[in-house]
Amino acid sequence: MTDAAISNQVVTDTTRRKIWPTLALGLLGGLALGVVARFWMRLIADDPAVTWNGTVFIVVGFMTFGMAQSIAAVARQRATRRWTLTTARVFGGVGILPLFVAAGGVMAPPSSLGAWQLLVRIGPEVHEPHAH
Repeated sequence: MTDAAISNQVVTDTTRRKIWPTLALGLLGGLALGVVARFWMRLIADDPAVTWNGTVFIVVGFMTFGMAQSIAAVARQRATRRWTLTTARVFGGVGILPLFVAAGGVMAPPSSLGAWQLLVRIGPEVHEPHAH
């Protein structure tokens, strides 16, 4: 999602990301973030009971997030048509939704509004540079 505010530039073959390492990094990054998030939730909970169902859902949710973001990053570098880039960005945005389930739901409004504020604030300056 962070690539949404960056201008569309023609990318040469030398600067393109490799697909499989980027996807693997997204998946492993999501796994690591999910494990850290689960330990954090265990530390701050009033009743620190841990269930396997909850743990698996949290870790898989973060892995989905990581994979969706890596797909969007690869598409950002390789898309030749605007609709394919838009589709990948929408997929990246939908990939974050598992993080806002259950107790994470209270973070959905501030995260969404913060992202839109950042996009509105940065967007015009990046897409349309002012000539001085």
